[in-house]
Amino acid sequence: MTRLIARLGLRPRLVTASLLALAIAVFFGGAMAALAGARRSSTAIDRLLASSPPEDVFVVPEEGSSVDMNRVLALPQVLASAYEAYLAMVSVGPDGRPEVENAGKINPYLYQPITGPPGAVNRLRIVRGRDLDPKAPLDVVIDEELAAERHLSVGSKLVMATYSSDQAESVFGNESSGAEDPLPEGPVLDLDVVGIARMPVDIHPGDEDHTTSFGGTKDIYLTPALLERYGDRITVYGAPAPDAPRGVRLVHGLADLDAFRTGVRALPGGDGVIIDVSDSDALGSALLAGDAVGVETAALAALAALLAVTGVTLVGHALARMARSATAELSVLRALGLRPVELLLVAAAPGLAAVALGAVASVVVAYAGSAFTPIGLAREAEVAPGAHVDRVVFGTGALALLVLVGGLALLSARPAALSVAARRRSLPPRRTGLADRLASWGAPLGPTLGARFASSREARDRGAPLRSAMVAIAVAIVVLVGVVTFTSSLRKLSGSPAAQGAAWDLAIGNINLSDYGPDDFARLGADPNIDGVAAVAAPQGRGSIEGRDVTIVGLETVSGGVGPRMLTGRLADGVGEVVLGHRTAARLGRGVGDRVRLSYGDSEQEAEVVGTALLGPGIAPALRIGEGVLVSVAEMRTLATDQPVNFLLARVKPGVSVDRAVAALQPDWGRNVARPVLAADVVNLRRVRGIPVALALALGLAAAILLAAALVLSVRQGRLDIAVLRAVGATGPQLASALTWQALWLYGAAALVALPLGTLAGRVAWRRVAEGVGALVPPVLPPGDVWLIVGGGLVAVALMVVLPALLAARQRPSVALRTE
Repeated sequence: MTRLIARLGLRPRLVTASLLALAIAVFFGGAMAALAGARRSSTAIDRLLASSPPEDVFVVPEEGSSVDMNRVLALPQVLASAYEAYLAMVSVGPDGRPEVENAGKINPYLYQPITGPPGAVNRLRIVRGRDLDPKAPLDVVIDEELAAERHLSVGSKLVMATYSSDQAESVFGNESSGAEDPLPEGPVLDLDVVGIARMPVDIHPGDEDHTTSFGGTKDIYLTPALLERYGDRITVYGAPAPDAPRGVRLVHGLADLDAFRTGVRALPGGDGVIIDVSDSDALGSALLAGDAVGVETAALAALAALLAVTGVTLVGHALARMARSATAELSVLRALGLRPVELLLVAAAPGLAAVALGAVASVVVAYAGSAFTPIGLAREAEVAPGAHVDRVVFGTGALALLVLVGGLALLSARPAALSVAARRRSLPPRRTGLADRLASWGAPLGPTLGARFASSREARDRGAPLRSAMVAIAVAIVVLVGVVTFTSSLRKLSGSPAAQGAAWDLAIGNINLSDYGPDDFARLGADPNIDGVAAVAAPQGRGSIEGRDVTIVGLETVSGGVGPRMLTGRLADGVGEVVLGHRTAARLGRGVGDRVRLSYGDSEQEAEVVGTALLGPGIAPALRIGEGVLVSVAEMRTLATDQPVNFLLARVKPGVSVDRAVAALQPDWGRNVARPVLAADVVNLRRVRGIPVALALALGLAAAILLAAALVLSVRQGRLDIAVLRAVGATGPQLASALTWQALWLYGAAALVALPLGTLAGRVAWRRVAEGVGALVPPVLPPGDVWLIVGGGLVAVALMVVLPALLAARQRPSVALRTE
């Protein structure tokens, strides 16, 4: 009997079932691929850091310290350690001239292991070629950015001119002034490119928005043999020496920090060791990229949900239509004696077969689609790119597909089987309220018939998915309006440095090399383009407030009232006063008049909160919007002795172009004159803003396709209504008008509900995003964009009506009336 049921149910609908299985594979396989990609994206940064782990802390013996560093590195909390040297070099151009103007644009690093297993700290992740040979002095591995910019590949030559050891004091001399860079006097190295690497420091939003602590994003990696051969002839920062910093990786990461610090302090001379927990460039880049990856992960998860919901909607209607199309055969089988359960199985057999075949095919599609995920920064961070089997997603997804969609196939077949078994007759059509009202008001034929077609029960009962099309249109409009609100608000935030905590026009300096004094303040303030100046003392390390990790920066307004936007209170004006970023204040539960405990390194003191402000990276690169602590420069120097003023902030005079001011200042102040740095969180959002736009457009396209399918099906299934209308004299244009109005009623009902919901959803979504990045920009929804969405929908509706109108015009009334 089972074989007979399968043959009776499947044979007439084999082609339809095969096409349905293909649709299931595409929609649900794509959903599984997107969900697996989201899971893969969410761990990409962590896996990259595990593959190329950066140091957790820097250990620096103070001058004159008697500590035995070998005993420090032998503490049980230490997994591995390395010297991290930076060599003073500039590239040599094709003409053989050292490109002094590009000093600092390429970062030459040398990681020399001291203790621990090989590759435990900053292991190079080679994507092409091979790793460095520690005994080959001229081997070099370069990053992908440098390879792309200079068209270098494995086997190429990279010529670098070095600064001699006698030039240590003058290297990059124009970081604090406009003095010309000296020509390098050290050896010229003809380096062999043996590999191309992708390190955590390379995973960042973009060249124009991201810099390492040395100012460039393009890195090269050199061998210990080079240092052995040329080290005494080249300026090297951090060269192996008793007082040189060590990069240390702890066994359990920063969880071991307190125990490690206690162990160091217990050693003879341990009080003379600085334990710097500031983020390395690698870790800082990876953490910033993590914010963008979070958006990418959410986008993939949303895509998975969109594909799954769309698939359920379309497949559900296809299953229902397939079951209804078997009504005549079921009547014959019922007359032959088949029981209701057997009728149900016959009606559901094509759908169940399609689901089973589609479940298997969806896993194949998901595996093939996994090669295209992760996306964006997560794809760059992925250590194992290519197709990937996610057993959890694929297994659970296939099982859920069999259970849920298989159950949907049975539910879709049940009405047809019960109708035949009970010999039910069709219910009389219900009156359609809107059409009746329009007719009573004397409305034209087109709107009246369109309202009847859009709301009649017969159209739904015959399988035209009008209600689903209306819901899909509403969802698409909600998402489109929400995305427009998001992108418009983001455009306002990203285009306004002041909204990111930088209420000035220029920033001058380098966090590593600049050291400005009162003469520099006066010289900048006297410039004819400048209207106000502030001085910033920004250490590389991080401190804490009330035990919470935080960036502490010293700021002093020199002239013109240059400073951050104050939300409450005033700026710190001496020792013992602090200003909190508004997010930091909220997290601490502190406000003006409260006292807090500040610490930096081994220094600690109490201070009074005198204000809250909108802080951001325009003050110092380590700050994030709304987070951090501002103190006076004098206070900063009590916490970090000899901390230099390494940034000057300036506001240009009204009517002066910022670009003109930059060009005018650079000859006297060097290359580190630029607009304020954009917030990394904003850069991350801007980088992935195309993802929600693409998802919204995809959803709009899916809604348009569903509407077109519903209109075509309503024409095919409503042949009798159309034949009657043609028989009583309705013309082709009148039928086209009725179908157009049918689509307009559906679209109008959807838009009426969706526009306010979309506005609300967009505002709520943006407020959550703004709170997440610390911004105070309210949501923005330009009316023109709303009208563009509505108008675009109307154009799409007009296009969707063309095909069903042609089908209706070509129907022959006599054939339809005879067959029906």
